Amino acid sequence: MDDRGPDRTHSLLWIGAVLMVTAAVYSPALMFGFITDDRTLLASVPVWSVASIPRFFAHHYWAFITTSDNVTATYYRPILLLFDFVSYRALGASVLAWHALAILLHLVVTYLVYRMALALAADEVVALSSALLFGLHPVHAEVVSWVSGISESLTAALIIAAFLCWTRRRSLAALSLYCLALLTKETAVMFPVVLLVFAMQSDRLTKAVRSISPFLLVTVAYLVVRHVVLGGVMNSLMATPVHVLLLTCPSLALFYVQHFVWPVHLSYIYPLNLQSALTVKILMATLMVACVFFVSFRTARFATCWAALFLLPVFYVSGLTNLGIVHDRYLYLPSAGLCIVCGIAFGRLFASNRRFAVAAGTIVMALLASLTVAECRPWRDETALFRRVLELSPDDRRATVPLALALARDGDCTEAEPLAERALSGGEDATLRVALGTCYISQSRLAEADDQFQRAIALKPHFVTARLMLALIRVSEQRFPDADDQLNAIAAAHGTQWPGFHLIRGRVLESRQDWTGAKAEFRAELAVNPGSAEAQNHLDSLERREGQQ
Repeated sequence: MDDRGPDRTHSLLWIGAVLMVTAAVYSPALMFGFITDDRTLLASVPVWSVASIPRFFAHHYWAFITTSDNVTATYYRPILLLFDFVSYRALGASVLAWHALAILLHLVVTYLVYRMALALAADEVVALSSALLFGLHPVHAEVVSWVSGISESLTAALIIAAFLCWTRRRSLAALSLYCLALLTKETAVMFPVVLLVFAMQSDRLTKAVRSISPFLLVTVAYLVVRHVVLGGVMNSLMATPVHVLLLTCPSLALFYVQHFVWPVHLSYIYPLNLQSALTVKILMATLMVACVFFVSFRTARFATCWAALFLLPVFYVSGLTNLGIVHDRYLYLPSAGLCIVCGIAFGRLFASNRRFAVAAGTIVMALLASLTVAECRPWRDETALFRRVLELSPDDRRATVPLALALARDGDCTEAEPLAERALSGGEDATLRVALGTCYISQSRLAEADDQFQRAIALKPHFVTARLMLALIRVSEQRFPDADDQLNAIAAAHGTQWPGFHLIRGRVLESRQDWTGAKAEFRAELAVNPGSAEAQNHLDSLERREGQQ
């Protein structure tokens, strides 16, 4: 492509239009809330400081985000932690700003897909159609609509940028970006293999290996550091026999192919289980995936390898959580290759029958845009999200428990109570006990709420939320020393930067007529939780008292 004059301006106008359409389609996500892991992250990040940054590189990812003592050290993502820290310093706890950041990152990756397709095909039509498909594809709803999905888009941006630098012989820049991507998400480890496949299109194997040797050395160093920090290169969260892993792979591959081709009824959790026996369904899945791979490979060899190689790490299901062995977000980086395959196919159609190609492409993109808007809606809040899960998998405990919690948090106890009680009949759960206790508080059933929180603490001694709620009951009963004991237990184990902590301590200090200390606590609460109307009211009341005196 000629980068000069009108042609360059024309190209910029078209890709600008693609990005504007993509932004418009995802703009409703700006009104969405924080859900699931977002809440945990935003509750943890206020206590981080510049002094914490070196520790990001010496501990596993969840060491800074969860209070649980039973988390397996599986993820090593210091750059993601650093990105979260810097973003919080810039954006605070503004839900609008965080969602705007998620959309902005998706736009950056969409532009990089355009540049990647242009580098591979040297065709403006292929590049624009690839970028538009990537930008509007509904399977990306999870990544763009969910703040915690930023890990996928950030990794994709770094990897594609590294690839573009490498194709322009900017090896040092490519290597630096690859290092950042490795420390953002584990999927990036496949990048040297992708580069090897690309290099072998024009060079012999020995020369290709030599050209990517710096990336191989960085990968080895990363694996060594990972082993030292995590105590293993690939720690498992669940035991999976090799034969089960192999038998499950065809179903996983078919799932991702189906969701790219027919992205409807998407969800946060899917009822796809491990396979332990060879069945006709597995054989059919293998045949279908093989056919799709063959057609795709014949259309665009490297782009197909890109998709397959970056999808390969998710087949290690032993490293996945109990939230399921498949997730649409895992398709984000691989789908860049698949979108380019489709873009190349569209380019050929456009060359042979321009009018039909434009009409068909317009219809497909309009359909995808409407589907994306629809598939984003369940991500607006946790109630909608887990209702969608239960539509696909009724009575799935993985959705029943968080739905009960979300309903209780929203004050919808009429539905939350029976749902929580039904879930508890299948096994104890400390978070469900807290949900029930929260509902009982709203109904002024303090004795029953007290019992629920006590049982939650017995199940999970360091459960911060349960102890905070118990302290709140103690304050309402004017048992201030007992409330202080709960707060001291939280502070000793997990620090004081928790929403509600300083509010309750301020109430305790008020009972002692320590007005100065109480005001300091209410101000501290507003720093952690700026939306706390109760803390603001107490602070205003104390300041009026001081003014009157």
